[in-house]
Formats: sequence, structure tokens, C-alpha cells
Amino acid sequence: MQYYIKAFKNYCNSSGRATRKELWLFFLFHFLVIFILAFLDGLFGFYSTSIPLDYGYMTIAYLLISICPAACVQIRRLHDVNKAGTWWLLFNVPLVSFYVLYLYLKRGDPGINVYGAPSEQQSYEGSAPIVQVYEPISEQQTIQYQPIVPDMTINNPPQIRYCRKCGFELIVGSEFCSKCGTAVIKD
Repeated sequence: MQYYIKAFKNYCNSSGRATRKELWLFFLFHFLVIFILAFLDGLFGFYSTSIPLDYGYMTIAYLLISICPAACVQIRRLHDVNKAGTWWLLFNVPLVSFYVLYLYLKRGDPGINVYGAPSEQQSYEGSAPIVQVYEPISEQQTIQYQPIVPDMTINNPPQIRYCRKCGFELIVGSEFCSKCGTAVIKD
């Protein structure tokens, strides 16, 4: 829904770039609104009897309002694959329309292209990883790390115990064998 609203906020803005997700979610909600308005037109009888139209008055009003946002989001999508927005005009030409549809489905350029930076941060397979640079910690802020090592002195050797039924090594402090479930006899 946010991409649908974003397209109407950028009402006549065809500069910049739009992701595949932005284009297809816009059209999902766009066709959903058309479907609902066509249903309401049929329900309330908002059709012209003198002029044969395929849509009712509310649907036609919405289509006229949404022409510019729909065109601009398609143009911005073409900019994302580094193509001129005039390819949008060729979408209704029979065989060329398949190429334009391919451009709509194609992954956008990962970096900055002629039309600007990507509209969203995208992760691309095979592209260079994002490197984060951290500032070194000053000597006053150093953290003393001391690993916790169990006491392994001669006076306190670790006791390894085995299950009396299956012979599986027991976990220290457990009351039952983790393999067969036999109760451990405490010494």
C-alpha cells in the first residue's frame, strides 16, 4: 500500500528510479481499486445509457486521475534499468511490448546510473559487499576480555562418567542419560 501512496505523492515526478517491487505493488493496488470501483458502478448503476462505455463514471474518473502516477512509476522503473522513459510509449506496440515487459521484470542497476541512485537499498548477488569502517577504540576505552576457562588443575580433574545401561558419556550434573533416559546414580 505504501508504494501505491508513494506513486500518488510523486504525482507527476518521472525523475529518479523505482524498484520492481514499487511498480508491481502499485499496479496490484491500482487494479484492485479499478475492480472495486467497477463493482460499485454496476451495483449503483452509474453507467451512461447514451454513450456505450465499458466502465462506469466512478471508474472513468479514477482512471483519469491515475493516468499520470501510473505513467510516472513506469518511467521511473525504466530508469532503474538504465533505459529512457520513452520506452514506456512503446508498450502498446505488439512485439516491442514483450521487450518493455522484460525491462519491467529485469533487476535494476545496483549502483548509480544516468538517472541517479537506486530508490532503495537493494542486495544484489555477485555485487561487491558493503564494507563498514569502524573507528579504533582509544586506549582508555579498551575492553579487557578474559575468557572463562574451567579450573583444570591437578587437584580438581574433570570427572567423566558413563551411563551404566548404554555406556553413553553423561553430561556433568545431569540426572538422566541423554541417550537412553536411565536415571544417574549419584556417588
